[in-house]
This record gives sequence, structure tokens and C-alpha cells, in this order.
Amino acid sequence: MLHTQQFLEKNIQDVLEAWGKRSCILEFDGANSGNPGRSGAGAVLRDGNQVQRFTNQGYDRVYVRGDSQLVCNQFEGSWKVNNQNLSGLCNEAQQLRDNF
Repeated sequence: MLHTQQFLEKNIQDVLEAWGKRSCILEFDGANSGNPGRSGAGAVLRDGNQVQRFTNQGYDRVYVRGDSQLVCNQFEGSWKVNNQNLSGLCNEAQQLRDNF
């Protein structure tokens, strides 16, 4: 089961304890300077207070947290993805979500 939410108000540890041992939280963020301009992005996979590598860890539940209203709404299908390059990435992420 994959859960998304623009802002997570609960403590990470509280969420993971409620879900059990086979759950994690994926946090992402990005920034840019100008449009177009320099940009970057990063992501962290948290399992309790530990940071995990992006490999198959056998999780049953993944909670995705980010502060981008655009990315979250596009991923959930509420908003259209206009950029063709990003559309492919969004489709790939949605297919991965459907595996949960």
C-alpha cells in the first residue's frame, strides 16, 4: 500500500510504529534557480531513524512525503503533466505505486 500526502504532520517514528516493521517513508525535495535554470533534487528512504539504500527492502507500505504541491497532485492524477519528459517519469512512478 502506498500513501501520499503533501505534508506529514505526524512524527516519522509514530507512523512507522503504527504500520509495523515492513513500512518506510520516502521523502523528496527539489529546488531550482530560474525557469529554465539550475536545479536539483534528492530523496531519502527512512526506516525508523535509519536511512536505507534504494534497494528492494521488502516493504509492504511506503509513505511518500514531499512539499511540492505540483509533484504530489500530478502523481495522484489530480493535475495533468504537461512536460513530455516528466510525463514518462510520472507514469513510471505510478506503475511502481500500483505494485503495492
